[in-house]
Amino acid sequence: MDKIFILNGYPRSGKDYLIDSIDSEYSIKCGRFSTVDLVKKMMEIIGYVESDKDIKDAFRPVLSDTKDSIDKHLNNLTLKNAYERAKDFIKCDLPAFIFSREPHNIKNLVEMGKADGIEVVTVLVESDENSKFEAKCHADDNVNNYQYDYKFTSTRDSKKYKDNLKKFIKDNYININVKSEDFNTIETLDLTTNPNTMIIYTGKNGTDSDKIHASKYLEVGEHYSLESISVGSWSSEIQLHGVGKDGISLKNKFFNSVHFKNIKDE
Repeated sequence: MDKIFILNGYPRSGKDYLIDSIDSEYSIKCGRFSTVDLVKKMMEIIGYVESDKDIKDAFRPVLSDTKDSIDKHLNNLTLKNAYERAKDFIKCDLPAFIFSREPHNIKNLVEMGKADGIEVVTVLVESDENSKFEAKCHADDNVNNYQYDYKFTSTRDSKKYKDNLKKFIKDNYININVKSEDFNTIETLDLTTNPNTMIIYTGKNGTDSDKIHASKYLEVGEHYSLESISVGSWSSEIQLHGVGKDGISLKNKFFNSVHFKNIKDE
């Protein structure tokens, strides 16, 4: 599926629930990415907790302002990070969703997809509850300032919601024959692997930038000794013992764990 969905909507309008419902109702694993993932990771150092509603709300304007500054000075780094991870995910013929708020960010993501020949569908998720929403940042103010390809209505009426979900699947040609278990057949490193275990570098999976970085130091198919694994919230990094290409030391070099797999007993 060469298609990426961009989701926008007010906080608690049902964006996450839409993705959860596709998984639970149709057993389809969906990629879930956000243009603020990098910023959230940074903010964890000073107390950001994704699962804490009050902390999450308090950090909302900080996340928004920090993201804007990063993109302004680092050439849309947060957008490129989310897009590259989503682009890699859809290679499995599974749908990828990127959460993005600002209209100009959404436009940039659409242009990135066009440049790669990937269809990008913009989706506004709305709630049928007419409760007043208090904007926490400028991104909230601009939710409706974009012409979306599709509008999805969240509702507490379970029958209506399932009908809306079924229509969304049909209208967007999401392949319901590709199940979550198909994604799990991709061989990657077991994150419980012990240090000093020999593992194989495959050169596969991960973002293009991750693969380019690893290819500078490692040879595809070669065995390397694992030094450590650092498991993160949306990616995991490993360090290796010894040397890589051309005798270059691998000390203090970090690699995405998805580039590797375990050596199976013959």
